[in-house]
Amino acid sequence: ATFTLLRLVFWLLGRKLPADHTAIVTVRIPVRPSVVFDLIADAPGHARWAAGVSRVEPVEDRDGHPAVRQYMGRNSFVLVSTTIDRHRTPVRTIADDNAAFSGRWIYTLEPIDNPAGGNATRLTLTEEGTIPAAIPRAVMRYVFSYDMYAKRHLISLAKQFPPMIAATAADANAAPN
Repeated sequence: ATFTLLRLVFWLLGRKLPADHTAIVTVRIPVRPSVVFDLIADAPGHARWAAGVSRVEPVEDRDGHPAVRQYMGRNSFVLVSTTIDRHRTPVRTIADDNAAFSGRWIYTLEPIDNPAGGNATRLTLTEEGTIPAAIPRAVMRYVFSYDMYAKRHLISLAKQFPPMIAATAADANAAPN
């Protein structure tokens, strides 16, 4: 009875939320943008460093764009890479086979001065997502946060270039589209 009531509450909450959301997370990394871009562009290599990613397998291109199947535990989805403005804005579209969610990650790389000397990168990851079902939408909004996966991804990425200078997040819980 309690579980049924909880499901009903999350269903009611989720129905009041928009399906679309935007989450923005920013990190500063003490290397030049081209080095960060190369790590992001190597989608199969994400299994070596991205938290939660257990494996990545190439799949057939989608409309001429490279694609991979990314596994996170027992779940998997297809990521299609579209690169806009080399070394500045790679974009990865999420294509979930089960239609539980969809969207895209837009990486924006900006060169900045490194306080320790040399080049650095301000990397902003913008998630434009859609969660069509009410219960998962409410769980992401009220239990986790819309920016949970983006934060985890950028923290994992920044750890590849120690020391991480600073990390900030725009809390997207209040920013549904």
